[in-house]
Amino acid sequence: MPWVEASLGCEVVADFTTGSTRSLPPEEFRGPDQVPRFSADNPWVRKMLEFIPALVEASKGRYPVGVTLMRGISDLLAALYGGEDFIYGMLEQPEEVRSTVERLTDYWIDFGRCLLDHLPQFHGGTGAFFYALWCPGITIWMQEDAAALLSPQMYEQFIDAANRRIADAFEHSVIHLHLSRFIPVDYLVATGIDVNKLHIDKGGPTAEDLFAVHTKIIAGKPLFIYGNVSREDFDYIFKNLPQRGLAVNMVVDSVQEAHRIWEHFEEIVSKQTERSTQ
Repeated sequence: MPWVEASLGCEVVADFTTGSTRSLPPEEFRGPDQVPRFSADNPWVRKMLEFIPALVEASKGRYPVGVTLMRGISDLLAALYGGEDFIYGMLEQPEEVRSTVERLTDYWIDFGRCLLDHLPQFHGGTGAFFYALWCPGITIWMQEDAAALLSPQMYEQFIDAANRRIADAFEHSVIHLHLSRFIPVDYLVATGIDVNKLHIDKGGPTAEDLFAVHTKIIAGKPLFIYGNVSREDFDYIFKNLPQRGLAVNMVVDSVQEAHRIWEHFEEIVSKQTERSTQ
């Protein structure tokens, strides 16, 4: 569920073709004056918080109840203005968009703190929505897919400071990105964001294409790779990237496929161990 967008006034649509939900921009979004102050009494926020005790009861301590997906500032701009119009806005009404970014960043931080205040920790850590991943301490997740549409100059002028504020506001943070032409890796490595999560998508850049990006990230902070990782990508990752600080979460079709991947990983590690002891 796009809880943040819904609480900001976006219409929510159930897409039965994809089995997911998405948001639509509100009619005639008017900029910062239309961004509300965060309130736990917002009907969408109240509904989100209602799910937490029910999920905790269902888990019975067997697994963590994770934070929801919170789309970041560029994604929220795209949700409110529209996927193309937010870029035109940066060019034609930069001061309005900057003011909107300020209001959205305040809203995002207050929303995240409210969510984490109601979310019980799990063995001293926090779960992540559908990544089956446990993070130490109190951890928030953010997404900046729409950043791929920006130029480096636009990212620096409109988004970078907001992400720095968000990172500074929480004990730990993870950022999720899909990869295309622009990857703001230099900016993200320089922020207080703890973990960079990068997708590998079918038809997108391969692990070899992304080697320089992966290497730059993992030299300074943990790297989380997720997605449709092919056999070639898998081999390249584990034969060329350091394993310390690296997490890989793959989309698989069956338990049997997961077992085959694990056996292949053990073969790679065994061969690397043999070479290192020779």
